[in-house]
Amino acid sequence: MARTEPCPFDKSVCYEWHPVCTLGRGMSGVSLPAIGGAGPALSAGLHRGIEHAVAVGYGLTYDAIVSSFPPYEALLEEVAGYAKRSVGLRRDPRSAHVLDVASGIGTLAFRLAREGYTIVGLDGVEYLVEIAREKRRARNVANVAFHRIDIGGDEVPWREAFDFAVSLHTLYWHPRPAQVLAATRRALRPGGHALFLNYSRPARVLPTFKTILASEGWGPALGALRWLLPTALFEGCRDFEPHYMAAEELHDALTQAGFEILDAKRTFLGEISCLAWVRRVECAAEIDR
Repeated sequence: MARTEPCPFDKSVCYEWHPVCTLGRGMSGVSLPAIGGAGPALSAGLHRGIEHAVAVGYGLTYDAIVSSFPPYEALLEEVAGYAKRSVGLRRDPRSAHVLDVASGIGTLAFRLAREGYTIVGLDGVEYLVEIAREKRRARNVANVAFHRIDIGGDEVPWREAFDFAVSLHTLYWHPRPAQVLAATRRALRPGGHALFLNYSRPARVLPTFKTILASEGWGPALGALRWLLPTALFEGCRDFEPHYMAAEELHDALTQAGFEILDAKRTFLGEISCLAWVRRVECAAEIDR
């Protein structure tokens, strides 16, 4: 089958839609004024400095939140399990190429790298990519690479190159989720697999706490506050339009994007997330080329 030609991306997508950058906008609410008559250049520099501080703070805070947090560790193991099912048993695991479509500071990418796969992590925010690269150097992980690319807005240099892709709660914050799905599909080899997780509802503290309390008891419910409280704070500071999807809506979006759903379930912290394991399918036009 001939490879299809790349489709042009919408270059109007801005990195400021990334949750880290919307944090800065949500907290300020307005553009920073010029200081002491110094003019817009100083104001812009100050804005970039604040954005950088917010991004680094978010990255470090997030790392501290999810580190040794049992529900998140369980979610990472769940993703790793689907990765194994997707790439199969291989004599050399490095031959399995895995894409993390919004890798942030690399938490998921480093977990998958433990399986020996060749991992590429993409993120649209340079500050987070820098943190991920520094962690890579500190841990001496040779099979992971991080690149500043917004998969829903930039030209992705790989086409039909990956055996497995994972999108961990990317669709709900990205302004163009359809483009994220299309670009992910193009990056997968024909028949390649992907795993998409998306929040089905906001991470409201009290309702989620009550749900976990009723199903799992006081210990897990109290432990969940470690993630719920800072997440609710970040959500309140963001300036963006969330795309929460019920399972049916997520499945429809995936089907329209050219994926076949192989498995689906609810997961993570009171089943706040919808999970779908999918396979890229070829349309007749692609097969005929």
